[in-house]
Amino acid sequence: MLGLREVVSCLAMSALLGCGLDSHVIGEDPRQAGGSGSEAGNSLHVTARLASGAPASGARVEIWRPDSVTQRPSYQAMTNEQGEAEVRVADGEWSVVVRQEGLAFRKVVQDSGRLQDTLRPMASLAGIVSGGAGQIVSIPGVGRRAVCDTHGYFRVDSLPSGSLPVEVGSESQKARSVVSLTSGSQGMVLARRDSIPSLWPSLRADSLIAWAPNPPPAILPRGGLGEFEDFAVAVRFRRLDTTTPVQVLSWTDGGSRGVKIGWRGSEAMLLTVDGRTMVAMGVPLDTGSQQLGMSWDARTLRVYLGADLLLEYAYATADVRSDWSAPVFGAQGIERIDWIAFQRGLLTKDWLIKLSAL
Repeated sequence: MLGLREVVSCLAMSALLGCGLDSHVIGEDPRQAGGSGSEAGNSLHVTARLASGAPASGARVEIWRPDSVTQRPSYQAMTNEQGEAEVRVADGEWSVVVRQEGLAFRKVVQDSGRLQDTLRPMASLAGIVSGGAGQIVSIPGVGRRAVCDTHGYFRVDSLPSGSLPVEVGSESQKARSVVSLTSGSQGMVLARRDSIPSLWPSLRADSLIAWAPNPPPAILPRGGLGEFEDFAVAVRFRRLDTTTPVQVLSWTDGGSRGVKIGWRGSEAMLLTVDGRTMVAMGVPLDTGSQQLGMSWDARTLRVYLGADLLLEYAYATADVRSDWSAPVFGAQGIERIDWIAFQRGLLTKDWLIKLSAL
């Protein structure tokens, strides 16, 4: 979904199967790339620690220009037994990345000075770029990038946690924003090829909204899904228990028209369309993390649980939904909602299936 902070938290923000390369852009020998740091210039002193407080000896120090998307850092070094490294750098702002065996940290510094931080488990970023087949997703100043697959799906691994810049696109047309990654976890982003939409409350099409800090229910403004276009929407949630009835989605005009999706017990899914309730038996919904997805392509309503298609329903009247109220997610029986994602146009089942892998 990028002005990117759709990237929320997120994302997307998931897993990248064959979606491109996570480039480890410099060799294991730090002398293979970039400058050695022995040139005259400003002195930059780096100290790296482990979570235990012990010095991180033998950690690799990479020093990049913040806007650099090249495959080699400008300077690099290794920390000594005290977890320290001294590097001489030219004037200007620098992105300093320190890595060691699945741990890393990143700091941005100006010219010179001293910086110290603790190495933390690396993060990853995954997501889908609408219409982005073959597009490059780059993390400037970090030396990582990936190429989107035919569905626009990408994943970048081995990233330091914290706020990172992200670029999507070609040299002639790029969109750029910032994502915030949590140590040891995967961020998500859904994006358009030509933009990185910002998060709530602007809610552009192809967006990812993070709801983890907020209790359900979560309300998505009606305009997010449009009043006439095809659409798909997905919600990642956790069920409260297996006995309380669950209402995952309620999107109606308050009367007979609209859609409701829920569960009764742990095996019976309820789909209510224009006041008529259909029961699908043998559709388990446990208390783990779930993704419910729904799409409409001008005539057919489809409901997915994760990557599995649960049912299809001919539903032409959804093309006149201007008086339906805002969709409400998690109105009953849900412990938390992690995120909501939506897309207008260009709908394929692959979008919901790929999203379920994030």
